[in-house]
Amino acid sequence: MWEVIHEDVFDDVKTKHIVVILRDFKRTCNFLVFKKTFNVPEDIRIDQVTVDAGRSDVIKREVSIVFALDIETNDLKPVEEVKFGRTYSPHHYIRLR
Repeated sequence: MWEVIHEDVFDDVKTKHIVVILRDFKRTCNFLVFKKTFNVPEDIRIDQVTVDAGRSDVIKREVSIVFALDIETNDLKPVEEVKFGRTYSPHHYIRLR
C-alpha cells in the first residue's frame, strides 16, 4: 500500500513524496521521486536495439529517479538493498552495479 504525500512540478520535472507501507504493516518507507518526460532523439529511435525491441515508434520516454528518505527526518537515506533499473517495459529489469 502506498500514498502520495505531496506532489509538485519544477521546470517540467514532476516530484512526489511517497510513503510505502510494506505488506507486513510493520515497516514504512518514504521515497522522493523525480520524473521527467523526454523526446526520443531520431538517432535513438532508428538504433537497431530499439528497432529490435519494437520501440522505434516511441517518441517520448519518462525517466524516474527515486531516493529513499529517512522516516523521521525526511533526509536522503542510503539504499542498502539491491537496486534495479527499469528499461523499455515494467517487465524488463536490469541490475545496477
